[in-house]
Amino acid sequence: MKMSASLMCLTSSWRNKLDEYKSTVYARILRGAAWIPAECLGVARLQNSSEWTVLHPVIMKVPLALAEKSGAEKVKGLSRFAREALKLSAERSNVTPREPEKDAHGVPQPTNGLYWSLSHTLDFVAAVVAPYAIGIDIEEIKDVSIPLKERVASEVEWQLAPKNDPTVFFRYWTAKEAVLKAVGHGLSGLDHCTVTQIIDDTRILLSYRDSSWLVLQHKVAENKPMGLSGYLAAITLGCHEVVWEVVG
Repeated sequence: MKMSASLMCLTSSWRNKLDEYKSTVYARILRGAAWIPAECLGVARLQNSSEWTVLHPVIMKVPLALAEKSGAEKVKGLSRFAREALKLSAERSNVTPREPEKDAHGVPQPTNGLYWSLSHTLDFVAAVVAPYAIGIDIEEIKDVSIPLKERVASEVEWQLAPKNDPTVFFRYWTAKEAVLKAVGHGLSGLDHCTVTQIIDDTRILLSYRDSSWLVLQHKVAENKPMGLSGYLAAITLGCHEVVWEVVG
Protein backbone atom coordinates (compact mmCIF):
# COMPACT_ATOMS: atom_id res chain seq x y z
CA MET A 1 0.00 0.00 0.00
CA LYS A 2 1.38 3.41 -0.98
CA MET A 3 1.99 6.06 1.62
CA SER A 4 0.26 9.37 1.13
CA ALA A 5 2.47 12.30 0.14
CA SER A 6 1.91 13.91 3.56
CA LEU A 7 2.94 10.72 5.39
CA MET A 8 6.05 10.33 3.22
CA CYS A 9 6.99 13.93 3.98
CA LEU A 10 6.40 13.39 7.69
CA THR A 11 8.55 10.23 7.68
CA SER A 12 11.38 12.13 6.00
CA SER A 13 11.03 14.87 8.61
CA TRP A 14 11.30 12.30 11.43
CA ARG A 15 14.51 10.91 9.98
CA ASN A 16 16.05 14.35 9.69
CA LYS A 17 15.03 15.13 13.26
CA LEU A 18 16.44 11.80 14.45
CA ASP A 19 19.81 12.67 12.90
CA GLU A 20 19.74 15.91 14.88
CA TYR A 21 18.84 14.07 18.10
CA LYS A 22 21.82 11.73 17.74
CA SER A 23 24.23 14.67 18.01
CA THR A 24 22.47 16.83 20.60
CA VAL A 25 21.53 16.75 24.28
CA TYR A 26 18.00 15.61 23.39
CA ALA A 27 19.24 12.01 23.54
CA ARG A 28 19.42 11.12 27.23
CA ILE A 29 21.22 7.88 28.08
CA LEU A 30 20.05 6.11 31.23
CA ARG A 31 21.70 2.94 32.51
CA GLY A 32 20.01 0.18 34.45
CA ALA A 33 21.55 -2.86 36.13
CA ALA A 34 20.43 -6.20 34.74
CA TRP A 35 20.35 -8.71 37.58
CA ILE A 36 18.51 -11.95 36.93
CA PRO A 37 17.80 -14.94 39.21
CA ALA A 38 19.58 -18.15 38.20
CA GLU A 39 16.31 -19.96 37.51
CA CYS A 40 15.06 -17.37 35.02
CA LEU A 41 14.34 -18.33 31.44
CA GLY A 42 17.12 -18.34 28.88
CA VAL A 43 20.17 -17.87 31.12
CA ALA A 44 22.10 -20.81 29.65
CA ARG A 45 21.43 -19.66 26.11
CA LEU A 46 22.39 -16.07 26.91
CA GLN A 47 25.67 -17.15 28.47
CA ASN A 48 26.62 -18.37 25.01
CA SER A 49 26.01 -14.89 23.60
CA SER A 50 28.83 -13.13 25.42
CA GLU A 51 29.58 -10.94 22.40
CA TRP A 52 26.25 -9.13 23.00
CA THR A 53 26.32 -7.71 26.52
CA VAL A 54 24.16 -4.56 26.34
CA LEU A 55 20.55 -4.02 25.29
CA HIS A 56 19.53 -0.64 23.89
CA PRO A 57 15.78 -0.03 24.26
CA VAL A 58 14.84 3.28 22.64
CA ILE A 59 11.93 5.54 23.62
CA MET A 60 11.03 8.35 21.21
CA LYS A 61 8.65 11.28 21.61
CA VAL A 62 5.92 11.29 18.96
CA PRO A 63 6.15 14.43 16.78
CA LEU A 64 3.28 16.88 17.17
CA ALA A 65 2.39 16.56 13.48
CA LEU A 66 1.75 12.85 13.98
CA ALA A 67 0.12 13.21 17.41
CA GLU A 68 -2.50 15.48 15.85
CA LYS A 69 -3.51 12.93 13.21
CA SER A 70 -6.37 10.49 13.80
CA GLY A 71 -7.80 7.17 12.71
CA ALA A 72 -6.02 4.66 10.48
CA GLU A 73 -3.50 7.25 9.27
CA LYS A 74 -2.36 7.86 12.86
CA VAL A 75 -2.10 4.14 13.67
CA LYS A 76 -0.06 3.56 10.52
CA GLY A 77 2.13 6.58 11.30
CA LEU A 78 2.81 5.43 14.87
CA SER A 79 3.81 2.01 13.60
CA ARG A 80 6.24 3.54 11.11
CA PHE A 81 7.65 5.87 13.73
CA ALA A 82 8.19 2.96 16.13
CA ARG A 83 10.30 1.35 13.41
CA GLU A 84 12.51 4.44 13.45
CA ALA A 85 13.11 3.74 17.15
CA LEU A 86 13.85 0.10 16.24
CA LYS A 87 16.46 1.22 13.71
CA LEU A 88 18.14 3.36 16.36
CA SER A 89 18.14 0.44 18.83
CA ALA A 90 19.80 -1.75 16.19
CA GLU A 91 22.30 0.98 15.37
CA ARG A 92 23.29 1.29 19.03
CA SER A 93 23.88 -2.48 19.09
CA ASN A 94 25.92 -2.36 15.87
CA VAL A 95 23.54 -4.67 14.00
CA THR A 96 21.45 -4.22 10.87
CA PRO A 97 18.20 -6.20 10.92
CA ARG A 98 16.06 -6.69 7.84
CA GLU A 99 12.60 -5.13 7.68
CA PRO A 100 10.68 -6.47 10.73
CA GLU A 101 8.23 -9.24 9.86
CA LYS A 102 5.28 -10.87 11.65
CA ASP A 103 3.66 -14.27 11.26
CA ALA A 104 0.00 -14.88 10.38
CA HIS A 105 -0.97 -14.25 14.01
CA GLY A 106 0.87 -10.92 14.21
CA VAL A 107 3.78 -12.27 16.29
CA PRO A 108 7.15 -10.59 15.50
CA GLN A 109 9.55 -12.99 13.80
CA PRO A 110 13.35 -12.98 14.18
CA THR A 111 15.47 -12.06 11.17
CA ASN A 112 19.08 -13.20 10.91
CA GLY A 113 18.97 -14.27 14.55
CA LEU A 114 17.76 -10.84 15.70
CA TYR A 115 14.58 -10.51 17.74
CA TRP A 116 12.59 -7.31 18.11
CA SER A 117 9.64 -5.73 19.87
CA LEU A 118 7.69 -2.48 19.46
CA SER A 119 5.17 -0.50 21.48
CA HIS A 120 3.48 2.86 21.05
CA THR A 121 1.17 5.29 22.84
CA LEU A 122 -0.24 8.61 21.71
CA ASP A 123 2.90 10.42 22.93
CA PHE A 124 5.77 7.91 22.86
CA VAL A 125 6.97 4.87 20.94
CA ALA A 126 9.40 2.26 22.25
CA ALA A 127 11.46 -0.41 20.50
CA VAL A 128 14.32 -2.85 21.12
CA VAL A 129 16.46 -5.34 19.22
CA ALA A 130 17.97 -8.35 21.04
CA PRO A 131 19.71 -11.69 20.39
CA TYR A 132 16.79 -13.58 21.99
CA ALA A 133 13.00 -13.35 22.21
CA ILE A 134 12.13 -10.09 23.95
CA GLY A 135 9.16 -7.90 24.79
CA ILE A 136 8.81 -4.16 25.36
CA ASP A 137 5.82 -2.06 26.37
CA ILE A 138 5.10 1.57 27.21
CA GLU A 139 1.93 3.00 28.74
CA GLU A 140 0.67 6.30 30.11
CA ILE A 141 0.12 6.31 33.88
CA LYS A 142 -3.48 7.39 34.53
CA ASP A 143 -6.58 6.45 36.51
CA VAL A 144 -8.02 3.00 35.83
CA SER A 145 -11.22 1.28 36.90
CA ILE A 146 -11.47 -1.32 39.67
CA PRO A 147 -12.78 -3.99 37.23
CA LEU A 148 -9.71 -3.48 35.04
CA LYS A 149 -7.41 -3.85 38.05
CA GLU A 150 -9.17 -7.07 38.99
CA ARG A 151 -8.77 -8.33 35.43
CA VAL A 152 -5.05 -7.60 35.25
CA ALA A 153 -3.95 -9.12 38.58
CA SER A 154 -5.24 -11.24 41.44
CA GLU A 155 -5.69 -10.17 45.04
CA VAL A 156 -2.58 -12.15 45.95
CA GLU A 157 -0.57 -10.14 43.42
CA TRP A 158 -1.95 -6.82 44.67
CA GLN A 159 -0.88 -7.73 48.21
CA LEU A 160 2.74 -7.67 47.01
CA ALA A 161 2.48 -4.00 46.13
CA PRO A 162 2.74 -0.82 48.24
CA LYS A 163 -0.66 0.63 49.05
CA ASN A 164 -1.90 3.82 47.34
CA ASP A 165 0.82 3.80 44.70
CA PRO A 166 -0.78 4.90 41.39
CA THR A 167 2.08 3.42 39.37
CA VAL A 168 1.58 -0.16 40.59
CA PHE A 169 -1.17 -1.00 38.13
CA PHE A 170 1.03 0.11 35.24
CA ARG A 171 4.06 -1.68 36.64
CA TYR A 172 1.99 -4.86 36.53
CA TRP A 173 0.40 -4.10 33.18
CA THR A 174 3.58 -3.15 31.31
CA ALA A 175 5.52 -6.05 32.85
CA LYS A 176 2.87 -8.57 31.82
CA GLU A 177 2.56 -7.05 28.34
CA ALA A 178 6.34 -7.30 27.89
CA VAL A 179 6.40 -10.97 28.96
CA LEU A 180 3.41 -11.89 26.79
CA LYS A 181 5.05 -10.22 23.80
CA ALA A 182 8.28 -12.12 24.45
CA VAL A 183 6.46 -15.48 24.49
CA GLY A 184 4.29 -14.48 21.52
CA HIS A 185 0.94 -15.16 23.18
CA GLY A 186 -0.59 -11.70 23.54
CA LEU A 187 -3.38 -10.96 25.99
CA SER A 188 -4.80 -14.46 25.56
CA GLY A 189 -2.06 -15.57 27.97
CA LEU A 190 -2.83 -12.97 30.66
CA ASP A 191 -4.34 -15.50 33.08
CA HIS A 192 -1.08 -17.48 33.04
CA CYS A 193 1.16 -14.48 33.71
CA THR A 194 1.66 -13.68 37.41
CA VAL A 195 3.68 -11.12 39.36
CA THR A 196 5.68 -13.01 41.98
CA GLN A 197 7.95 -10.31 43.42
CA ILE A 198 8.47 -6.55 43.30
CA ILE A 199 12.24 -6.39 43.68
CA ASP A 200 12.63 -2.61 43.76
CA ASP A 201 11.46 0.53 41.92
CA THR A 202 12.71 -0.68 38.54
CA ARG A 203 12.72 -4.50 38.68
CA ILE A 204 9.82 -6.90 38.91
CA LEU A 205 9.72 -10.70 38.71
CA LEU A 206 6.95 -12.66 37.01
CA SER A 207 6.09 -16.23 36.13
CA TYR A 208 4.52 -17.40 32.90
CA ARG A 209 3.42 -21.03 33.11
CA ASP A 210 6.61 -22.80 34.29
CA SER A 211 9.10 -20.02 33.46
CA SER A 212 10.35 -17.03 35.46
CA TRP A 213 10.89 -13.65 33.84
CA LEU A 214 12.68 -10.54 35.03
CA VAL A 215 11.36 -7.22 33.76
CA LEU A 216 13.21 -3.90 33.99
CA GLN A 217 11.14 -0.71 34.02
CA HIS A 218 11.82 2.95 33.36
CA LYS A 219 9.57 5.95 34.00
CA VAL A 220 9.43 8.83 31.53
CA ALA A 221 7.99 12.16 32.69
CA GLU A 222 6.00 14.24 30.22
CA ASN A 223 4.99 17.85 30.72
CA LYS A 224 1.50 18.66 29.47
CA PRO A 225 -0.68 21.81 29.72
CA MET A 226 -2.70 20.24 32.55
CA GLY A 227 0.35 19.27 34.56
CA LEU A 228 2.93 16.52 34.80
CA SER A 229 2.02 13.16 33.34
CA GLY A 230 4.10 10.01 33.43
CA TYR A 231 4.78 7.08 31.13
CA LEU A 232 6.18 3.73 32.14
CA ALA A 233 8.23 1.48 29.89
CA ALA A 234 9.06 -2.16 30.57
CA ILE A 235 11.42 -4.65 28.95
CA THR A 236 12.06 -8.36 29.53
CA LEU A 237 15.72 -9.14 29.90
CA GLY A 238 18.44 -11.64 30.59
CA CYS A 239 22.08 -11.32 31.63
CA HIS A 240 22.62 -7.94 30.05
CA GLU A 241 23.20 -4.37 31.02
CA VAL A 242 20.42 -2.14 29.77
CA VAL A 243 20.93 1.35 28.39
CA TRP A 244 17.64 3.21 28.02
CA GLU A 245 17.77 5.92 25.40
CA VAL A 246 15.05 8.58 25.46
CA VAL A 247 14.85 10.77 22.35
CA GLY A 248 12.79 13.95 22.38
